[in-house]
Amino acid sequence: MQLLDRKIVQATLIIVVGLIVYSNTLHVPFSFDDSTLTNSPCIKSFAYFLHPGTAKAYVWYGGFLSRYFGFLTFALNYRFNGLEVTGYHVVNLAIHLMAALLVNRLVFLTLSTPYFRKGRDHEAIDARAGFIALLAALLFVAHPIQTQAVTYVVQRFASLASMLYLLSLTNYLKGRLILDGPGKRPFAAGCWFAAALFSALLALKSKEIAYTLPLIVLLFEFLLFTREPRKRVRVLALALLPLLALVASRVSGGSLAEFLKNLDSATRLQTDMSRLDYLATQCRVILTYLRLLALPVDQRLDYDYPLYHSFLNPGVAASAAFLLCLLGTALYLLRVSRGREDDKTVLLRLVALGILWFFITLSVESSLIPIVDVIFEHRVYLPCVGVFIAASACLSLAGGANLRMPGWPEPRVMAGCLVVLLLFSGATYARNRCWGDDVAFWADNAWRSPQKARVYLNLGYTLEKHGDKEGADEAYRTAGSIAPQTDSLLNSGLLEIDKGRLDEALVQFRAALALNPNLAEGHNNIGKVYGLQMRTDDALKEFLLAVRLDPTLGEPHNNIGYVYAQKGRYAEALKEYDKCLALVPDYEVAYLNRGKALQATGHTNEALADFSRVLKLNPSNAFALQQLHLAGKER
Repeated sequence: MQLLDRKIVQATLIIVVGLIVYSNTLHVPFSFDDSTLTNSPCIKSFAYFLHPGTAKAYVWYGGFLSRYFGFLTFALNYRFNGLEVTGYHVVNLAIHLMAALLVNRLVFLTLSTPYFRKGRDHEAIDARAGFIALLAALLFVAHPIQTQAVTYVVQRFASLASMLYLLSLTNYLKGRLILDGPGKRPFAAGCWFAAALFSALLALKSKEIAYTLPLIVLLFEFLLFTREPRKRVRVLALALLPLLALVASRVSGGSLAEFLKNLDSATRLQTDMSRLDYLATQCRVILTYLRLLALPVDQRLDYDYPLYHSFLNPGVAASAAFLLCLLGTALYLLRVSRGREDDKTVLLRLVALGILWFFITLSVESSLIPIVDVIFEHRVYLPCVGVFIAASACLSLAGGANLRMPGWPEPRVMAGCLVVLLLFSGATYARNRCWGDDVAFWADNAWRSPQKARVYLNLGYTLEKHGDKEGADEAYRTAGSIAPQTDSLLNSGLLEIDKGRLDEALVQFRAALALNPNLAEGHNNIGKVYGLQMRTDDALKEFLLAVRLDPTLGEPHNNIGYVYAQKGRYAEALKEYDKCLALVPDYEVAYLNRGKALQATGHTNEALADFSRVLKLNPSNAFALQQLHLAGKER
């Protein structure tokens, strides 16, 4: 056995390459939808995981239930790391490395199945397995398109579900190989099947892409294992019935009409887009994904992608024709590989398997299930496994023979593979460095998507965080000029407050309420302005209205408490501060205000405890430092 054929050597290479290309990600700041984590109470208290029903009032409740395990991993991160981003990146990278190792394992197990063993030249196939497994895993770990699923913290949902998906499938294959092997050890096989089922359940509770796992199991069974009709029916039932039961549990209703309504709601996300329009658009999107896999340039987090409304559109028609040809190629390769004995021809089945993997695993997000955002690079994280396996198998077939390393391509082909891997690794490292400079990152995205309002909104957030309030205001106003929206108006209004231009701030907030009269944040912000104008009673009315409109918003409770404290109504103020901190457990201002109210009512020890919490959140808070110093308490 050649040194590079050894699994421990391959695993070491995969891990080393992964650590190198992601070595500059550990301090990449939270970005974009990461705020759904950092601002979410669900990861800050395990009570929601023990009693999920208590989260029903929150807008994220549905996602919390469907991605329960994914959220649990973030809650564990928060328990040990708080909002220190490094710990989150360490976990994301560990998941990515494990997924890459499982890609390597998947190839070895696949080439050990009965289709590749019965009547074949085992040694020739085994010799090729090392190259295919190593190259596929290295492409997976080093390709720059993976950065969005690894470096972008919240997209752990995609990488975690994919890793568990691969773990479930490889465990299943291991159990099937034991069951079909000599001795037929049913207990050992049953243990592997149990592990596969457990991994599958965790994958299903991480992201919805795992719903395709039964289809992939069937694909492997029908193409690589089972040929007897009776066994195929049994496998089909075992694979599909649990999935159908799970789907039925999510969309069940009292009548056929209600069932269909629930089914429609469960198979679309935040959009009323026509399913056919979405499918037409996805024909173009899938081609973009394939282009990025072959030539990863012009990457961005948030694409300004056009919607297509007809399959007669030339671009859509050409894309659909190409994808049908690719699918037809897979079916043709399956036919060619049927019954053939030589190692080269049978490997065509591995190529076909990879192509079908790509289409099946992408089907949840790129088919007839409309999603408000039509394209995101992290959606290719799992589908690209099939592409990389198919590409590696093609290179093995077309790469000639290496006399010194049986089963590996000739030296010039291997040198070409090394160059590609180096280019991909360099591109990944550079892309991760871009992620690390959040201002440059969003400025680059704005340059590439100049008509995407949300991009300018996030550029504004980032500039404001870095102290460039003029630049932030310009970005917010640009976002509003592209598409009038409440967020840009609210943020511009808050910047006007910072400048002391309270009347201008009111104009912005009232414009936001004109777009959405039930916007709780708008009323809360108007209350802030009234408070600064010493219109205390008017401010209180706005804060109370904000709470009525959105009981899950924490800041208005803090503001109500502050008004009550000003009026000497400390008991009521303390209740409001408690409500605020129950919703936002790391809200520095609420701890500070509650500490002051407790101090005013003679509860000195409790007040000092709150001031200590303030310093944990912000060690430079002058008031909390002073109070603890006066009390003789150590920091």
